[in-house]
Amino acid sequence: MTLNSSTLWKEVLFDIDSLLANLDFTVISEINPLYEKYVKNKYHYFVKMEFPRYLEAIKLLEANGFDFQKNDIKIHDFGCMVPILPHYFAKLGCEVHIIDCYNFYGKTFYDEILRFSAKSNLVVHDVDIVNDDLCDLEGADLILNMAVVEHLNGSPISMLRKIGNTAKPAAKILFDVPNIASLVKRVRLLLGYSPLDDYHKYVAASYPYMGHNREMTVDEVTYLFKLLKLDVTEIYTFNFNKFSTNSFLGKTVRYLGGLNLVRNSGENIICLGQYTDV
Repeated sequence: MTLNSSTLWKEVLFDIDSLLANLDFTVISEINPLYEKYVKNKYHYFVKMEFPRYLEAIKLLEANGFDFQKNDIKIHDFGCMVPILPHYFAKLGCEVHIIDCYNFYGKTFYDEILRFSAKSNLVVHDVDIVNDDLCDLEGADLILNMAVVEHLNGSPISMLRKIGNTAKPAAKILFDVPNIASLVKRVRLLLGYSPLDDYHKYVAASYPYMGHNREMTVDEVTYLFKLLKLDVTEIYTFNFNKFSTNSFLGKTVRYLGGLNLVRNSGENIICLGQYTDV
C-alpha cells in the first residue's frame, strides 16, 4: 500500500495533518530534543517517515486473523502520543482507547488531543502508564505498545504486566521497538560511532532524558515475552524509514540489509504475542 492508495488512509492522514499543525511540542522537547527537529516538518517526521511501520503492523495483524471491520474489536494503545494508527482503527469502527500521560506533553498538547479525539471517537486516558493504576481499563482484544519501551529509564516488566491486566484472556499484543543490532548500527559501531542517540543532544537535555534510552534485540524481545508469559506468534525485523540514511555508505548498507545476509538486521523489531495467563 502506498501513501495515497487508500481512500480511508487519505482521510486519516488529512485529519492527522490538521492535528499535527496544532500540536505544541515545546514541553516534550526539553527532555527529548529530537522533537526540536520534528517540529520543523511535522508531517514528514510523524507521517511520511513512520507510515510504513503502521502498514507493517496492519499487515501482521490481518495475516494473523484480525478482521477490523467486524466492529466489535476493542483496542488499547499504550504510550500512543500522536494517534495515527488508533484514528485508522476508529474509522473502521473499532472501540479504541488511547492511553498516555498527555499532561506530560503540556496543557496545550493535551487540550488538542482531547479536541481531536472527541471528533474521532477515540477514548482518551491521561495516565502515566509506568506509575499509575490502570484498573479503569479492561476487556481489550488487542493491546498496542509501539515505540514506547525504548524511552523508559528502567525495566519495562512492571508496566507491561499492568498493561496485560487490561486485556481479555487470549488477547493479542502488538509490540515494536527499534533494533539496536540493525545492520546500519553495527556498521556505525565498527566505524567508531555510537549506535545511540546523538550525545550532544543527550547531554543538553533536561533530566530525565526521554529519547531512546534502551533499544532492544530480537533475542531480548523474545526473552521479555517469555518473562511476561506471552506466546510469540510472530517476530521479525524490517526496514521502514527510507529517509534515515542519505549517505552513499548508508544507502549501501541499507541495500545489503535488504538482502537478508545478516540475521535480524532490520531497523525495527515487530512482535505479535498472545496472552496466556492474564
